[in-house]
Amino acid sequence: MIFHPRKWLEPHLLDALDSMRFELLSIKGRWLNPRRLNTQGRDYLQLGCWETLIAGFLNTDFFINKHADAHLDARFPLPFDDKTWRGVYAHHVVEHVCWPDAFRLFRECHRVLKRSGVFRMVVPNLEVFLRRCCSSDPDERRTIRDLYPAHIMESLDARTPLEVVDYIFRDHKFNRHLSAWDWETAECRLLEAGFSKVIRRSVNQSLDPNMAGHDNIRWEDCSLYVEAVK
Repeated sequence: MIFHPRKWLEPHLLDALDSMRFELLSIKGRWLNPRRLNTQGRDYLQLGCWETLIAGFLNTDFFINKHADAHLDARFPLPFDDKTWRGVYAHHVVEHVCWPDAFRLFRECHRVLKRSGVFRMVVPNLEVFLRRCCSSDPDERRTIRDLYPAHIMESLDARTPLEVVDYIFRDHKFNRHLSAWDWETAECRLLEAGFSKVIRRSVNQSLDPNMAGHDNIRWEDCSLYVEAVK
């Protein structure tokens, strides 16, 4: 179609167009959504499910995801009553919102969790990437490309470790990350949000058995696993 904007707009304008479309979809979705979503009798919430639906969870994502059980925008107050969930699971989701929005999300997760409920957050671990990027050993520096799946690295025009870090934590146009996390920052901000304790975990291990076993094992080497208890 000759008049389709993607045929003739400059890349910078396409970025602006995509951002505007995203925000308009958010406004429309939040306007049409009920103030409180139906929990469908479930005790666990997944944020940002994409195509990975977990049985027994209410699987939520942004309004364009047709696979999700329900839709929301995690940058805004969660459409659930206080003390609704036994667990909230966010696997490679929080890095897609900026820090102020993430801090608000932490407070919202604390609000909607029941007493002793668990918020499980899995995010890219900046510390792992920086350690390899800054290593004095050239061989270790090169292994930074091994942290992400091969099919992504093979198509990525990143010639130095720093370019890999830039791609993952800032400049990925299609799947942009807006915040970077390490253990110290995650612990600090989750405690600040009101959680009683924050614990570093491993892949597929959880304080709550119902929250274990759902992590994507492909992301183990580059991920930070954190659980915060209300």
